[in-house]
Amino acid sequence: RRLPLLKTIIRCIGSLLRNGDVSLGFHLQQLLPAVFTCIVAARLSNSPAEDHWSLRRMAAGVIAAISSQYSDKVPDLHARICKTYLDALQLPSADAANTIASTSGSICHSTVFGGVVGLAALGQQVVRGVLLPLVRPLLERLQRDLDLHT
Repeated sequence: RRLPLLKTIIRCIGSLLRNGDVSLGFHLQQLLPAVFTCIVAARLSNSPAEDHWSLRRMAAGVIAAISSQYSDKVPDLHARICKTYLDALQLPSADAANTIASTSGSICHSTVFGGVVGLAALGQQVVRGVLLPLVRPLLERLQRDLDLHT
């Protein structure tokens, strides 16, 4: 949980992606989980006062770059990335009676932030088609969580 080191690693991965002489295609299985952790992990630093938010945004940009660079080579990559972010939003699935009220308990706000930032980094089509329909249920869930803690 050393934030400066994590930021450096994410910057290095971003630099490797921009380098036309390097292909990370064979290493995506190892890279993606590590980068996703920097986006949706509940805790990334020893102190909540540390700026873990910028790491989440930076890592989301790296995932978006990976998606645009390798989606044509890895057929379901974009869908798997979206699914990972949707899971981070911690909304109940359609199986749960299709209602937001069916989920109880507290949610991790930093993980939800990572899911939202990640989806937004994937571009306008994802924002329109995936994120915007979830705004109301997500806000209701966050409000309910805030009400429980006040």
